[in-house]
Amino acid sequence: MCGFSGILKIKDRNDIDLKKTVSAMCDRLVHRGPDDKGLWIDEQNTIALAHQRLAIIDLSLAGHQPMISKCGRYVLVFNGEIYNHKSIRNELENDILFKNENYSWEGQSDTEILLTAITIWGFAKTLERIVGMFAIACWDLNQNTLFLTRDRIGEKPLYYGVKNNLLVFASELDAFEEVKDFPLDINREIIPFYLKRSFIPAPFSIYKGIHKLIPGTYLEINMDQKNEVSNLKPIQHWNLKDQLVKSQKNKLNKSDKSLINNIDFLIKDSIKNKMVADVPIGAFLSGGLDSSIVVSIMQSLSSNKIKTYTLGFQESEYDESHYAKKIAKFLGTDHKEFILKPSEVIKVVTRLTDIYDEPFADISQIPMVLISELASKEVKVCLSGDGGDEIFAGYNRYIFGANSWRIIKCFPLQLRIFISEFILSISLEKLKRIFILPSLFFPNILRLNIIDEKIYKFANLITARNSSEIYHKIFHQGANFNNIVKGVSKNQNEFISTNDEDINLNTVHKMILEDMRCYLPDDILVKVDRATMYSSLETRLPLLDHRLINYVFRVPTEKKIRFFKGKWILRKLLNKYIPEKLYDRPKKGFSVPMAEWLRGPLREWAEDLIDSKRIEKDGFFNPFLVEKKWKEHLSGKKNWSSLLWNILIFQLWLNKINNS
Repeated sequence: MCGFSGILKIKDRNDIDLKKTVSAMCDRLVHRGPDDKGLWIDEQNTIALAHQRLAIIDLSLAGHQPMISKCGRYVLVFNGEIYNHKSIRNELENDILFKNENYSWEGQSDTEILLTAITIWGFAKTLERIVGMFAIACWDLNQNTLFLTRDRIGEKPLYYGVKNNLLVFASELDAFEEVKDFPLDINREIIPFYLKRSFIPAPFSIYKGIHKLIPGTYLEINMDQKNEVSNLKPIQHWNLKDQLVKSQKNKLNKSDKSLINNIDFLIKDSIKNKMVADVPIGAFLSGGLDSSIVVSIMQSLSSNKIKTYTLGFQESEYDESHYAKKIAKFLGTDHKEFILKPSEVIKVVTRLTDIYDEPFADISQIPMVLISELASKEVKVCLSGDGGDEIFAGYNRYIFGANSWRIIKCFPLQLRIFISEFILSISLEKLKRIFILPSLFFPNILRLNIIDEKIYKFANLITARNSSEIYHKIFHQGANFNNIVKGVSKNQNEFISTNDEDINLNTVHKMILEDMRCYLPDDILVKVDRATMYSSLETRLPLLDHRLINYVFRVPTEKKIRFFKGKWILRKLLNKYIPEKLYDRPKKGFSVPMAEWLRGPLREWAEDLIDSKRIEKDGFFNPFLVEKKWKEHLSGKKNWSSLLWNILIFQLWLNKINNS
């Protein structure tokens, strides 16, 4: 787990000081790799690579980067881990080219094995064989070709852009600020999407002309062939949609027991690979299904107590730390927890834009930052259960949203719009009083937490005009995002055009596809990567092994969702390790009491950032509408916490770049 940066001159007349610039870029990434720094510049002063290393496997200088291949043809910088590096090494040692060239190993690092694989097999074929999380930049001196790639799911970040005869790339966006004559102009058109979803989707970034490389793709820039580098087209090395569509044509017709045993084997194999490290290792334990299965299997594979970490809240409606503690006690892990007090929230909130390199407002970033800091005091690697909701169908939208159109379409649209407007016109306190008492009599599997947010989602959902709108209506929040943002095109409310109406998938798998190519890599994995790397902590996600994903895709939907419960097959697997009573409860999600915090400990901080005069001066939002939402929220009439938080984080980020 590391960070890297690089610059490729498109034309020689650019007089940039490559060594000084890439070094300064890498200094902005030191938190990603504080153990070592390396620079490489070619003799023609055309390309420069820089690397910050977080040493996890082979702590010696044999893992130093940038790394040059034995034949002298390739130079590589790499962020991530290749989990099957030992088996790749064995394959290489049996390869005729390896034997004929009398290759020998300098050390045990996965970087050296990756570079040797590229040398023997070529770049594209190597990508097909490796299992891991990675962002890679590789320069081919023989062909004057630069390769940039990102792992299949998008665990590791990679930004790139072309301006003023320079191709610039880096692990984080802040590094671009160090490049002279590389203007950073805010992409105003993406802000409505950001307000709606709390993140900025690939291939876009907050800056015009700087892109996130799409997961599962690579760029090939050949300078001898006069590439149109201003219009680079990523090449896919793994296609998520194709994998999902193929899986539905080849579903698994197996018994529950057989499926559970096979999934158990695949997860166990993935966890074994991810427990390989030359540094202390631990795990995040939230008390939910995904982290519980990861920790349970980790502990079953270890003769020592696994170190586990959790974060809780004083607000009982959001706190799950007591569940994590019970599971840790049953498994016998070395468990630590941190309970966040409302008075301490401001300490982490004011640091968020130092941690996240562009506006990013998933409110669960706060506990993620704190738990990462807690764990990094004792370990350098943590395993996490992220990805389980997507591949095993755990989100409530898969369970209820996917089937809601069958009921919704039975009622006239105008009637549904009237009902929606009526619900949204009722004050928050009245809604709670109306629904809280009846909900106590619901069966446990139908009982809802954070009931006001669920009611708002329902009110937006029923205004859908067709089944394809259901997914996007879930995130609507009842606001017109284009009206709030000044100076944007009125027809650009959606930045992701998927064209999946005719795709041969059921509604659940269409939603899974949407989540896995956007929400998972651009929200969940960004949250985890930036928070953990800020504390120089590597996080590994065993549920996102693509071999496990390919298998679980083939599991029939009815094996994933049963009796109004998602992740049914995973629940049965977890029951092999811990009693059902320790995890059988309504899904709560990794959330925080932001609505209450904005009316309490964060109020003064928030009012300063969204002061009408300040909003008007900055010029991005409509000050009248922002003030209206703020007053409605403070009064308790509405819960605008998600929208307000997104605006606040943008304002905080804007203040940072204006003062940098």
